[in-house]
Amino acid sequence: MKRGFLAIGALLAGVAAPELRAQQSAGDAAPPIEWRRGLVYARRDALELALDFARPASADRALPCVLAIHGGGWRQGRREDVHRVVERCVNAGFAAAAISYRLLPEHRFPAPWEDVCAAREFLAAHADELGLDPERCAAIGFSAGGHLALLLGTHDEGTEPGRPRVRAVGNFFGPTDLSASELPERAERLIADFLGASGDAAAPLRRAASPRAHVSAGDAWVRSFHGTDDALVPHAQATALHEALRAAGVPEALHSRIGAQHGWAREELEADLDRLLVRWRSELRGGGLHPLRLREDFESASEDGWWLSDAAAWRITGESGARALEIVAKRSSYAPKHRSPLHLAVRKDLAVESFVLDVDLRSTHASYGHRDLVLVCGWQDAEHFYYVHLGQQADATSHGVFLVDGAARRRLEGERGAGTPWGERWHRARLVRDVESGAIELYLDGVETPHLRAVDRRFLRGCIGVGSFDDTGRFDALRLYAAPGEAK
Repeated sequence: MKRGFLAIGALLAGVAAPELRAQQSAGDAAPPIEWRRGLVYARRDALELALDFARPASADRALPCVLAIHGGGWRQGRREDVHRVVERCVNAGFAAAAISYRLLPEHRFPAPWEDVCAAREFLAAHADELGLDPERCAAIGFSAGGHLALLLGTHDEGTEPGRPRVRAVGNFFGPTDLSASELPERAERLIADFLGASGDAAAPLRRAASPRAHVSAGDAWVRSFHGTDDALVPHAQATALHEALRAAGVPEALHSRIGAQHGWAREELEADLDRLLVRWRSELRGGGLHPLRLREDFESASEDGWWLSDAAAWRITGESGARALEIVAKRSSYAPKHRSPLHLAVRKDLAVESFVLDVDLRSTHASYGHRDLVLVCGWQDAEHFYYVHLGQQADATSHGVFLVDGAARRRLEGERGAGTPWGERWHRARLVRDVESGAIELYLDGVETPHLRAVDRRFLRGCIGVGSFDDTGRFDALRLYAAPGEAK
C-alpha cells in the first residue's frame, strides 16, 4: 500500500512510533523513566504549546537531550505519537522530549519551524532544572517531523546570534528541497498548502523552507534514513541533501532502505533507530559533535602545518583534485627512542581533548600479516602518545590501540575485531576520543560497531596525526571536529 504525507500521521500513530518497543534485552525490565508531561514551552496568543520530557530516573548527571518531532504532513499528529521514540532514547541513556507544534490549516510556514526552535530554546533555558546538557542536543523527526528537524540543524538565517542549535539530526524520510522538480503532484499540493502560496509567488518561501538551501559548514551532523521506492518524498531528496552536506564538510550518513516506501515495518524502523542511537551514544554522549577544526584535502600540495618524522619519506602525490598525503618509502631515517611507529605526520599546532577525526586511508604496501596504517591521538611528544594500529591481522603487536609512554609501545586491553581488510582500495576511518570516559574508538567503512576500542585516561589532551609503523600508504579527506582549544 502506498503511504503518503496525509497518511503519515496514521503511519506514525499506528505502526512506527507507538509500537516501537522500549530498547531492552529479552526478559529484562525497562529501567524506570522519570516523566514530566505538559511542560508549556511557548504561548501563541491563546494557544499553549507543550512538550513531554523524560530522562532515566537513576541518572545523576546532566545528559545529552534528543528532541523528538512527530510527522503528519504538517497537518496532523500529536506529541504522544513519538512517546515510544522518547522511551527508546531514554533507555539508551539520553534525556528526550516529545513536542507539539502548530499545524495546518490554521498555521502555515514558518509557524512550525518557529515552534521547534522555541522548544529547543526552552530546553536550553531550563537545562539545570531538567538535568540535561544544553550543548549536546539532537533532533529526530519522521517525514514532516524530519523536515523540521533538518531545518533546526541547518537554518540560521534571521535567527538571533547565540540562539541554541542542535548538534545532530536524525532524519527519517523527510523532504529536504521543496523547490525540487521531481516532487510528485500530491507532495506539491501539500507543500502549497504548507506555504500558503504556489507558482512564482511561492519561490522565496520554498527556498526558506528547504533544509538543503541552508546547508553550510558547521551545521548539525545529519543521519538520514530513506526508502529507495518512496513515492511521496523521492529518495533523490535525501541524496541531494547529503551531497550538499559533504560538499560543505558537514559529517553525514545516508542509510537507504532498498525497496522501502514512505515508512517501513516496525522491526526495521526499530533497527534503524537503534543504529542511530548507537552512533549518538559515541558522538553525543561521548562529547563529540564539535565544530570543524581542521579540513585537509592536501590540494595545496604543501605539508605546511605537519610535523614529519622523516620528511624524505612523505610526499603530496596525485593530480589536482585527487591529491593525498603519502608515505612513499618503507624505510625511514627516523629513529625513535622507544619502539614505536617510524612514519608519523602530526599536527602539532592543534591540541584537542574530545574529538572526532574522519579520514580516508589506503595501504599501498603488498599484503602481509602486519600490513598497517596508524592514526595518532593524545600526542604530547615523540615519547608520549596513543596510536591506533590498523593491522591486516590481529596479534600481540598488530591491530589494536597502543600506548607509548616513555617506553616501548604496548597494546591497551580492549575490544578488537578481525584485522583490517586492506585490499587495494580506499577505506573511511573515524577515530572518536572521549576524555570523559577515556574511550578511544576506531570505526571503519561506516560499520556501526567499533573496529577497535580501548579505554585510557593518561593523555586527556594532545595532537592528532597519521602514519604507519613501517609501511607505505595514502591519506586524504581529513576532517577534525573538536571543541576550540589553545594551540600547543
